[in-house]
Amino acid sequence: MKVFLAAFAHETNSFSPLPTTLRSFQQDIFYLPGDTAAYDKASQFAGYADMLRIGAERGDEVVGGMCAWAQPSGPVARRVYEQLRDELVNELRSCIGLDMVVLVLHGAMMADGYPDCEGDLLTHVRRAVGPRMPVGALLDLHGNVTPAMVDSGALLLACKEYPHTDYDARSAELYGMLAAVARGAAMPRTVLRPVPMLGLFGTTEGPMRTFVRRLQDCEAQDGILSVSAMHGFPWSDSVHTGAAIVVLHAPSAAAEAAQLADTLAAEMFALRSTAAAARLPLE
Repeated sequence: MKVFLAAFAHETNSFSPLPTTLRSFQQDIFYLPGDTAAYDKASQFAGYADMLRIGAERGDEVVGGMCAWAQPSGPVARRVYEQLRDELVNELRSCIGLDMVVLVLHGAMMADGYPDCEGDLLTHVRRAVGPRMPVGALLDLHGNVTPAMVDSGALLLACKEYPHTDYDARSAELYGMLAAVARGAAMPRTVLRPVPMLGLFGTTEGPMRTFVRRLQDCEAQDGILSVSAMHGFPWSDSVHTGAAIVVLHAPSAAAEAAQLADTLAAEMFALRSTAAAARLPLE
């Protein structure tokens, strides 16, 4: 198959008065097709690198588009966000004969005038490829999932671990799901359940370790394809900031997915005071 791959990720501290500029990306990872000097960094970026490897292993033609990432910092300057968004979309439009689109995003990018960059970007991508193209987005669990992201029809799948040790596994999961759709499987559907909580929840110890295993067990149910527990990003201050449960399911399992999302959202909310990482006092 022919696959378009791109990455555009930033974890935005919207309380910072200092904008994130083009130079911010250039100082970290900023690859455009043909820039051989910048390709080495892009080809090692988590998610992007995994998708390149998976595509090669499957014998697919992966068209590696833009890969841009900057350290967590203030809101992206409006002109810079629009420039990079349009670069990605134009690269996508130039690809003929695509079977699927894979994007490595974050979920907590904000720019001047754009409180939901991922929702805006995915909307533009959907307009570019039409309603039937399989599109997927790999997210950081510290993202804030919005209705616009879901409404784009993209398959949203996040890492489950914090620290993020499972990008390779989640990349393979998303890639396989999109490939199945490209070969004729029914397009999965999404259930989003916001959870009114914020915090930093490590998954290496209980009770979050047990909750992650619970998510994985749920994915063994008939028709449940993926379950992501978004922790949210507290420093991206928007109306959609917060935790969430995201369930991808087969069309035949809509009722089961809705019930599961409700149950897991309640279970996650119950962990709000016991799962947060312990913090030392300033003294």
